[in-house]
Amino acid sequence: MPRIVSDIDACEVILQLAPETNGHVAVKACEALSKATGRDHHPLALYREDEKIRYRDVQAQPRKVISSPTWSGIES
Repeated sequence: MPRIVSDIDACEVILQLAPETNGHVAVKACEALSKATGRDHHPLALYREDEKIRYRDVQAQPRKVISSPTWSGIES
């Protein structure tokens, strides 16, 4: 269970659960979509699987989001 005491804690929880900011979650979401569609969506997020965007990262400078089933725009 996440401990949400401050507004920054709430932001961190959202960032850790969202596939656009957590590479591991993005890969799992793509795998689930692949099972549903029969097409391989796995490579869209695989190369960023170990990446996590934290509140401090976004505060320091904008970051590109990770491709996921909810955000499939490839920005590279």
